[in-house]
Amino acid sequence: MGTALDYIHNFFEKYLTIPEIYPSDIFEIIIISVLCYYVILWFRKSRAWTLLKGIFMIVIFMVITTIFHLTTLQWIINKSNSRLLFQVYPLLAFHLYFLFQVCVELWNF
Repeated sequence: MGTALDYIHNFFEKYLTIPEIYPSDIFEIIIISVLCYYVILWFRKSRAWTLLKGIFMIVIFMVITTIFHLTTLQWIINKSNSRLLFQVYPLLAFHLYFLFQVCVELWNF
C-alpha cells in the first residue's frame, strides 16, 4: 500500500505542480494572443482564409490517420503528397503573390 501512495505522491510532485508565474510571463501571453488575433483577423479578411481552412483540414485528416494507425490512408496521403509537391510549389508561389497583393491593397503601400 505504501508503494502505491509513494507513486501517487511522486506523480503529483512531478506533473501537477504549479510553476511560478511572473508579470513578464503574463505580458508575453498577452502580446502573443493579440498578435495571433490580428493575424487570424487579417486572414479572415483576405482570400487566404479559404486556403488556410483547406490546409487545416488536410492537417487534421493526417493527424487522425496517424492517431488511429490507418496505414492504408497514410500510404495514400504519403503517395499523393510526394506527387503534389511537384504541383504545389508553383501554386504556392501563385498564392503568395495574391496574398501579398491583398496585403498591399489593405495597407496601401
